[in-house]
Amino acid sequence: MIPKATINELVGLRSEAKLAAETFSEAVAAQAEKHNVNKGALKKYVSALEADKVGKLDEETAALVELIEGPAQHPI
Repeated sequence: MIPKATINELVGLRSEAKLAAETFSEAVAAQAEKHNVNKGALKKYVSALEADKVGKLDEETAALVELIEGPAQHPI
């Protein structure tokens, strides 16, 4: 059985992680507004930088641009 102290430590870590995520989201929103940048794009970019996955994000972005601007064009 997992000791109660270990469970309590995990609960505390989960609480800290949740607070950190909320703080991050608020900071991204504030900076996006301040610099007139799309909040979701800024969050994705910072997350990609942190995870060293900017190349993958660039590839996905290029593919999306191709789909949006390509000959198929969305029907809406």
